Parts: sequence; structure tokens; C-alpha cells
Amino acid sequence: MYTLKRATTTEGATLPEPVIVPTDPASTFTNSTAAGINRVVALSPDLLLVNNIGRNCELWHFDSAGGFRQQAVFNTTIFPGEDFPSIFDLDAHAAFLADGGATLLLCNHYGLVRCFDLAATEAGSLTVAATLSLPGDTERLLLAQGCLIASSPRGQYTPEPAEPGILISERLPRLADVRGREIALGYELGLRDWGMVTALATNAAQRLLAVGAAERIGVFALESREHGLRLGRCLWERRIPYLPQWTGFDGAARLIVAGYDATLDDPAGIDWDALGRGGFDAYSLGGDLLLRASLPDETAWGYGADPIAPSADYRHLYAIDRRAGLHAVSTLTGEGRQIYDGIDAPESLGIGHAETIHGSLFAGFSRGGYRLCRYGLSAS
Repeated sequence: MYTLKRATTTEGATLPEPVIVPTDPASTFTNSTAAGINRVVALSPDLLLVNNIGRNCELWHFDSAGGFRQQAVFNTTIFPGEDFPSIFDLDAHAAFLADGGATLLLCNHYGLVRCFDLAATEAGSLTVAATLSLPGDTERLLLAQGCLIASSPRGQYTPEPAEPGILISERLPRLADVRGREIALGYELGLRDWGMVTALATNAAQRLLAVGAAERIGVFALESREHGLRLGRCLWERRIPYLPQWTGFDGAARLIVAGYDATLDDPAGIDWDALGRGGFDAYSLGGDLLLRASLPDETAWGYGADPIAPSADYRHLYAIDRRAGLHAVSTLTGEGRQIYDGIDAPESLGIGHAETIHGSLFAGFSRGGYRLCRYGLSAS
């Protein structure tokens, strides 16, 4: 059994507005990139990565009171003087901490994984210590048990062709063992019959991998082997009425998957302003549907989007809309409300990227300029 509830907004209420936080787009090169944010990633409880698309990647360090400062920035390219290549070079698709938090891994559109020694940051600049590489244009990447798990390479503006399914890399080397080197990672492809994969999540405790593609969600076992991981058997699979873009395991033995309306027939999320009428499902780890509920029609979906961020306890999903309004929807009842008003904007802000850190949600947009919106989550 499940319940279906529509998300609602607060009628007649005066909503707070987000605080606008300027980012720093300073760079050592120029190109024609649109002013916007491409990724916002909480690397740790006190470290946030902000990608000013085509310009740089900033590291923000938070203190115990929630204040923050720019700790370091990476703003160089291997394609100086080249327009599109330099944009995609500083188009971050994922970022992780490795080697016990000592190494920053920054994955770009081309599949290049730059490795930075955080202890060697000089004068606020990040210097590449080594590089790893995989096929490019993988919008979803995870770091699990020392291996990268990536969604389907889409083949856009990369030398590698599009590939269906997922890829799992060999176990990543320690930076100390590859410093100064360029390493092409070995990998295996899987789930080719799933087509283009658009959502991934892992449950480390249970060694599970959730995979979303087209109108389906599946959970697979992850098995350890000598040089990394391999995909085990499918534990369950379900049809869903969404084209999935976000999924996550919570601490209460549930899997939540969210996406936009499947009838829009745009699995790649190219026409982002046309994407809407989305929702989410909550499943038990055994595959029982616990809840199906809607999300705001104006949720800022699009290719590679992260407009959804869960609360720390997964009792709510926060969704940002295309004018920076913030909505909270219960993952227990499906009831929702708008908790922050949007900002004045002449048109859609584009694709949304949201992340929570230090009691706030930060959101940036692909066409929203070099700035983040900050929302205090006590309002929810």
C-alpha cells in the first residue's frame, strides 16, 4: 500500500527570501561560458566545493558558527585560448575526498580526475599533483570502497562514444604512489541493457547500488574483489512514473528516488525549462513501495541537475524551483509546502544544484550568475 499526496504551498503566508552569497569567478583564462553554477558539493561537514562553470572551482571552509571563507581555488585549464574545451575542462561533474581526507579528487566533463594534495595548498591555490582518467561525459559518479562508479558516458563533446549502462573503475591508487603521473584507470562496463543511466546511490553498510534509468529503479549487490568492486545480482527492480535524476539511501532502511514526469519524453534532460510535474518514491530495502508523492512542478530539473537535497534525517526532501524558491516535502507523508520565496529574476534560472551544510542549504543555477542562494533550514 502507498499514499499519493500532492505537494502544496503555504497560502497567504509571507515567506522569507534566501540570502544571496556571491561566488568568486576569477580565472586565469577567458571563454564564452554563461555565468552560472554547475556543482555544489559538501565534501565534509566543514568543506564545500563550488564550481563556477567554465571559470574555476572554489573550496569554502566553514567554522563552527556556520561562517565560511574561501580556502583555496583551482582556476587554470589545459586548454588556454580554446573556448568550448576550456569550458568543459572546468565543468565539474563530481568531487570527493580520498586518502583519509588528504586528497581532493575533481572529475570534469572529459573524464579527467585531477588529484590535489590539500596539505600542499599554497597561497590559496590548488595545484594538480596527479591525474586519473575515465571516459568522459558521465553525469553521475560515486566513490565506493575506493572505486569510481559512473553513469552512462553520454558522448557529448568527448572523443569517446556514448555507452549504455554503468562503469566501475579499478580501485584508485593512493596519491603518494602516483604523484606527478597520468594514469588511465581500468574499468568494466555493466548494465548495458539498461540504456542511459541517470541516477546512482550506494548503501555502504549493506553493499548496495541503486541504479535509475528511464522509468525504472533497481537495487544491485556490490561484491568485493582483489582490485576493487564488481556488480552483483539484481535484488529487485521497479517501474516508476519518473525519469530519475536523484536517488539516495537513508538511515531508516529506505531508498528514495526522484525525477521529472516520464511523459515529457526527454530522458537526457536537454530542454530543462520544459521538465516538470515530477515526484518521488520511497521503497523499503526489500523493494516495497512505501510512498509515492509529487514534487513542485517548477523543480529545477535538467541534465546533471541536483535540485533535490535531503534533510539530515531524510524526513524531508528539499526541492529548489527555477526562481530559487525552496520547498520541503515529507518523505513519510508526502505533504509539502514552500518555505522560502524565490528571487527577482527576468527568466528561469536554469538547472539547479543544491547541497546542505552547517544547517543551511546552498543552491546555485546554471543561468543564475556567479552566486549561491543560502537558506536557513530552521524555517522548515
